[in-house]
Amino acid sequence: MNPINPNKKSKTGILIGSMRTGAGGAEKQAVLLSGILAASHDVYFIVINGNEISAKLHEVITEQPVNRYFLKGNFFKRFHQLLLLFIECKPEILICYLTYSNFLGGILGKIFHIPHVIGGIRSSKLGKFKFIIQRFTHNHLTGFTIFNNHKGVENFTGKRFNPSKTLIIPNGIEVEREFYFRSEKSNIQIITVGRFVEAKDFKTALRSIQVLVSILPDNTRVKYLIVGFGELEDKILMWIKELNLGDHVQIIHKPSNLKEIYQEADIYLCTSYYEGLSNSILEAMNQGLPIVGTDVGDNNHLILDHQTGYITPPYDYHTIAEKLKDLVLDYPKRIRFGEKGFAHCAENYSIEKLTMNYLAFINALKPPTF
Repeated sequence: MNPINPNKKSKTGILIGSMRTGAGGAEKQAVLLSGILAASHDVYFIVINGNEISAKLHEVITEQPVNRYFLKGNFFKRFHQLLLLFIECKPEILICYLTYSNFLGGILGKIFHIPHVIGGIRSSKLGKFKFIIQRFTHNHLTGFTIFNNHKGVENFTGKRFNPSKTLIIPNGIEVEREFYFRSEKSNIQIITVGRFVEAKDFKTALRSIQVLVSILPDNTRVKYLIVGFGELEDKILMWIKELNLGDHVQIIHKPSNLKEIYQEADIYLCTSYYEGLSNSILEAMNQGLPIVGTDVGDNNHLILDHQTGYITPPYDYHTIAEKLKDLVLDYPKRIRFGEKGFAHCAENYSIEKLTMNYLAFINALKPPTF
């Protein structure tokens, strides 16, 4: 455990649901936030399910000046550990991520009279059961819920979420020092990075590639890279075979050189049928890629249509293919869109911007009244 700076005045507890192998965007942002707040607060980073920990995120969090707790054992042992930690830490502010952590944090906040309990929602929609739990938690257990996307606020406040308790703070990313300039080449690489799950709609992506190949000039070659992991891999392989795309598609599993893969690519493709705020699109913007993305979640905030890429309807693989063709055949436009997207990322989604937003929110919290 790292020593606590005696000159710090505030105590901020960060509670997240779990960190798993290949952890998702919520866990990554929680780790990032802990490092940000550690500069001005005593941070207690609690992982409820410490039985399964992402090695990469574990390495990052252990390098940060925070107090770290990875709860292990069965549910009852972990819950007992959690109660003892709340007694020990006595945080003034508790920041939670995702439905399970929001609900549990809200209950413990009431039990231990924590002045400020903040929930977090990272998606633009939830399943029915999770939505009911989250709405109760938001309206009755937490003081605020921080969304990372505008679409989620729009959807949820239209379904009896208290709008006065919602706040939008977009994700942040470590912005590159300068725009990555790509030379013109004959073999164009299109890339998608993400978990192999239904919401990413890889079938539409593959259909769009099939159409693209059929409408490109014979001397123009494209390669589509699918980077990630997940339970739908067998289905994706089946679709590749059914669509006769074996020569045009490659799957890359959990690469250690993701930045290099982004830089070798020429266009980023997102065919999701729902998103919150896509970390993968942010990463692509940060590496200067033009984006073709569906109009879901906050994609229309990340992608400036006809300026940094193209927004398309979900499932519409013919339109997606046409937009991809436009970029494949127009090298100057790819560079122009990429430069504009990189500037948009640096201005609105940097770690500095994230830090400013969170500290402004925390500093504005009113003293509790009991």
